[in-house]
Amino acid sequence: MNVVNMVLAAEIKRWVEQRRNTICHRQLLVISGEQPWVYESVRSLLAYKQPDTLLWLGEDTPESQVDNRRYKQIMGQEFDCVVYDAFSGLRANALFAVSGCVTQQNLMIMLCPPLSEWPKYADPEYINTTTYGYNTKNRHSYFVSWLCSHIQTDPHIALWQAQKFKGPVAELNAQQPSSINHLITEQQTHLVESILSITAQPEMKMVLSADRGRGKSSTLGIVAGSLMLKSPINIVVCAVNISMCDQIFKHAARLCALPEGVKNSISYQQSTMRFLPFDKLLEQPPAADLILVDEAAAIPNKVLEDLLNLYPKIIFSTTIQGYEGSGRGFELRFKPYLVQHYKHTHLLSLTQPIRWFNNDSLEQFWFKVMATQSLMQPKAPVEEPLIGSLPNRITHGTYHYSQLSPTELIKQPLLLECVFQLLVEAHYQTRPDDLKRMLDSPDQKLHVLFDSKGIPVAVALTNDEGGPVLDPLKVGIAEGQRRVAGHLTAQRLAFEYCAPHLAGFRYLRVVRIAVANHARLTGLGSTLVDKICQHTVDTDFIATSYGLTPELFDFWSKNDFHMVRLGLKKDAASGQYSGLMLRSLSLVNQVIIDNLSNLSAAQLAYQQNHRLENFEPVIMTKIFSKIDSTTRTTAKPDTSTLDKMVKDFIAHKRPLHSLEWYLYLWLLCVPEDISLQHKECQFVKDLLVEKLPYEALQQTYKLTGKKQIEAKAREAFSRLAAIVRINLA
Repeated sequence: MNVVNMVLAAEIKRWVEQRRNTICHRQLLVISGEQPWVYESVRSLLAYKQPDTLLWLGEDTPESQVDNRRYKQIMGQEFDCVVYDAFSGLRANALFAVSGCVTQQNLMIMLCPPLSEWPKYADPEYINTTTYGYNTKNRHSYFVSWLCSHIQTDPHIALWQAQKFKGPVAELNAQQPSSINHLITEQQTHLVESILSITAQPEMKMVLSADRGRGKSSTLGIVAGSLMLKSPINIVVCAVNISMCDQIFKHAARLCALPEGVKNSISYQQSTMRFLPFDKLLEQPPAADLILVDEAAAIPNKVLEDLLNLYPKIIFSTTIQGYEGSGRGFELRFKPYLVQHYKHTHLLSLTQPIRWFNNDSLEQFWFKVMATQSLMQPKAPVEEPLIGSLPNRITHGTYHYSQLSPTELIKQPLLLECVFQLLVEAHYQTRPDDLKRMLDSPDQKLHVLFDSKGIPVAVALTNDEGGPVLDPLKVGIAEGQRRVAGHLTAQRLAFEYCAPHLAGFRYLRVVRIAVANHARLTGLGSTLVDKICQHTVDTDFIATSYGLTPELFDFWSKNDFHMVRLGLKKDAASGQYSGLMLRSLSLVNQVIIDNLSNLSAAQLAYQQNHRLENFEPVIMTKIFSKIDSTTRTTAKPDTSTLDKMVKDFIAHKRPLHSLEWYLYLWLLCVPEDISLQHKECQFVKDLLVEKLPYEALQQTYKLTGKKQIEAKAREAFSRLAAIVRINLA
């Protein structure tokens, strides 16, 4: 070890000892430099500090415990030290989530290249997620630049580099209590009493919301343990992953004086509490007096709604910051549904931290970096103009439209925070990863509408998709043999209609669009869509794909978008059917949209009493109102396309559920004398003409399930195709 390293090592040790002997906040330590030196440095630090519990997120080192893509499995757990290896890939969702696992007065350590070089580092995460056709070499990560600027300017960040060390200690404010009862805070005590009183009701639904680290899971455990002590009760705990529920079982076991360490089931006299994954809970609903759903925002809303119908007493506990998965969908969609349909609903919250102190420096740092804020704090209004220094702004009446670059955003932090918060408030799936994508994805553009005072009132994110870059692949895409990253619209349409030319068009897809709360229902969303269309060049279509609701369908229809594809299965996150709509930027391309709209409506008409029997009738009526009634019953692909669909089905290139309408149309073309002579026709007629449920087909034809039904259908069409002499080569 050279003299410089010896001096730095001594400084690090003094800093660690100072933190150990001082009541202080959690902090972030950044170790920045060449990879071998960084690994050597963190090993020496961990050997000296020796945390009792350590979490290391990364892929390529012997110490690696969790792949950074699998961060969700450790949510809700606690560690004295969390090491995030950025050399293995930078994921904003993971960074934000695991920072909440660091316990009071401890460290989060981030390993990274030299700060001056990090924005151009060949991050494997960037390479793996970049849209096909975009160069990943020599790219610049504006998100990393944004992160580095915060690392260098935040007064509480410790930075260890090869030649120097900056080690502030984030001491606790003298006005705060010098210690925290880690088992239960004063606020928890009152909350537990309230919950126990409410659970005495014969029926109740409850939501317990909080930022991370406020003790939601431990509160549930204390409530469960108290109920088990009081009288016989059967409690079921539900979550995405059993590891999320460790604190619930730990605190319940402690109250009941049971051995700790049992993670899925405990018993006390005649009371029981056990864990069940949410899918198992719905498959065979067990008897239960109370259901506890932890991190409910990570569970699809449709599942939560199904649970409401099964059990009279449920407590939903969740962090709604957005990193869990469905994220804001719980806040924006499920909670309003719950309050509207269940009068015995109680909304409770926790604000006092249990894992750390108030005004924690680590929490505040990641709030700033991820352009978000505490959900428990009221949002401060933006009052100063944010548009003044923007170049190329376009004025339309009292509003100003601008397409913002990542450089402009990171130079104006308040502007970045403002536009991203608009997206967070309006969209249930907006997460920290979306901030990184907004700054780093070369195919993504940010469009903003400012009011007369220069404050953002509407924002949209768009993706460039399709075009010449897909020309060499479009046949393979249309046949389902190729699938590349990105290009959702181009690939989905080409495959759906077995039409390679649809992959070659250039699309601009609206990924997110949001309007400020105070300005909604004033037409600003439509104004922004018009500005995007007016100022988009070298593009054939504007596209949007979303979970269908009557309100959203009306919005896009009003803006001259037409339904060209409808999903036949509900989306797991939204619980809704997905729709893909297009708006043409030329009269020539409108013909293409009209044709696709007719085909989509015809397939909807075929499936409306079958696969889409649960599709919302109001939306179906709205879609049909756009299409002539004769057209939607007669529109169909040409004969060559039908033949190609049958060939693809026989060759296992396409699944049965996506082809039923096409196979039905092809079956109608089989001569009657052939259909009467061959027994294969009766089965496929029952399947596609009569549309018998799978259960009836299984019973009639002695089949065991969907796989056998599909195999029998494939065999039948193979024989029929041979009889009518379709060339299967």
